[in-house]
Amino acid sequence: MTLILPALGATWLLCLLTEAFLLNRWRRAIPLRITVTGTRGKTTVARMLASVLRESGRRVVAKTTGSEPALLLPDGSEEPIRRRGRASILEQKRLLRRARREEAQVLVAEAMSLHPENHRAEAQGILRPHYTLATNFRVDHVAAAGESREEVARVLGWGVAAGARIYVPEGELEEAFARQVGARGGELMVVPEPSPVSPSPEARADAGSAGVWSFPENESLVRALCRELGVEEEVVHRGLRKAGMDVGAPEVWQVFRGSEKGGARVVNAFAANDPESTERLLARCRQLLAPERGEAGKGERVLPREEHWAGLLLLREDRGDRTHQWIRALEGGFLEELDSLAVWGIHGQALRRKVLRGLSPEERERWKGKLRVLKEKGPEDLSRAVLHTLPPAGGVVFGFGNIVGQGQRLVRYWRKVGRPHGA
Repeated sequence: MTLILPALGATWLLCLLTEAFLLNRWRRAIPLRITVTGTRGKTTVARMLASVLRESGRRVVAKTTGSEPALLLPDGSEEPIRRRGRASILEQKRLLRRARREEAQVLVAEAMSLHPENHRAEAQGILRPHYTLATNFRVDHVAAAGESREEVARVLGWGVAAGARIYVPEGELEEAFARQVGARGGELMVVPEPSPVSPSPEARADAGSAGVWSFPENESLVRALCRELGVEEEVVHRGLRKAGMDVGAPEVWQVFRGSEKGGARVVNAFAANDPESTERLLARCRQLLAPERGEAGKGERVLPREEHWAGLLLLREDRGDRTHQWIRALEGGFLEELDSLAVWGIHGQALRRKVLRGLSPEERERWKGKLRVLKEKGPEDLSRAVLHTLPPAGGVVFGFGNIVGQGQRLVRYWRKVGRPHGA
């Protein structure tokens, strides 16, 4: 026993030294390493950035961990990432090794940690990026990241590598994050908010395309870093247009209830699974899908046609914290943005009781028939059920809450039976 313990200790130390040697070797082989962190939009930003840098002639390997984790290779092809168990930051070690094997000049990696210590290990111990793009600090994964934007910013700040240059949108910056950047000797680059622009007729017609749904602040992050890297504006524009999106990217389809009458536009906003992101996407959706104004005679005032907006909220059985978030949001007035709301998931009845209980007697009576719980299992049956909550003239179904499982099945079904909006 006296000899075994020192031998085990020496073996363990040798393994650590070997791993550190290999990680350093793999990192040195990749001249430019970039990570993307934040609560929402990481996958979109990582895909856009990889596409632009590939368009600039660089060999790029990128990894996204969104709704369908994928490895993006230098030739533009994609490999799905298969996992036998839960996601682990150890994937980032394999990513470094694969990027070296692909002779990548640039590595773009979406951060995948939830807990502070894992953020630190991922950024400071494994990837050690030269640049980090931080999209936002919205509340999600409450148990791991906290219940306020400040707490989320502080946790994500643990993912700042020493000496890295960090880009963050002006409207999303939190002081707690800025302090973390300063404490690690990083340089904070605040990207000005883009000027709000009303959607053009071309954008309205193209609203089925994922590209037009990209929030301007996400695109501004990509453009800001690419300017620093010397990428020409025309190349940036081409790369952004070529960026592929995953199943969680917002899309719109026209679907029908068995005939060309009484159809509806259905929106995939399932991946925006926190109230703040969902409200922003709903506002964007209303902009792009607002009915066109009709012709008017001289002196006549023309108003846009009204449409019924129905929400479809999907709840995850294993994410009770998110259900509580939605209850608080609905109690706080989120219902006012929608004409009706259908809820699906094991917590649906509990959510309905809780929300109705919190309304005034008048509001409760008004919403009893408009807040429904759906129990259909398959995507076809669920789609049919939510379409039948619309009035005969149809309307818009805005799907949100969760993309995993039922959300993915619905998206695949709508892609199969629907017609991309504007096509």
